[in-house]
Amino acid sequence: MGLNDYNLQDAVQKFIDETKHPAQIRENMDYIRVLANMGAHTKTGTNGEILEATREEAEWTLKVIVDLFEYFIIRPAKDKELREKLNQRLIDAGKPGLLPKKPKP
Repeated sequence: MGLNDYNLQDAVQKFIDETKHPAQIRENMDYIRVLANMGAHTKTGTNGEILEATREEAEWTLKVIVDLFEYFIIRPAKDKELREKLNQRLIDAGKPGLLPKKPKP
């Protein structure tokens, strides 16, 4: 792994290009990248005024971050917990438990 693997712009693009992720999250990440670049590198409008992120954009950015936590951390943990409970119910009822299924590539 080289230094280029740590470029945020490239990492976000790789995420966007992976169609296994929901389209809405990938599209939002593209906009987040634009907002982040606006904040990191001063951008000016046609009249020379500095373009600053608005309160609405900042709040939306936080919402997108919450969506990412939900997608990568919370939802998988909740799904796993529910599957384990269902599996235990089957075993308690004398039925064979469900084996973890391997997702299709």
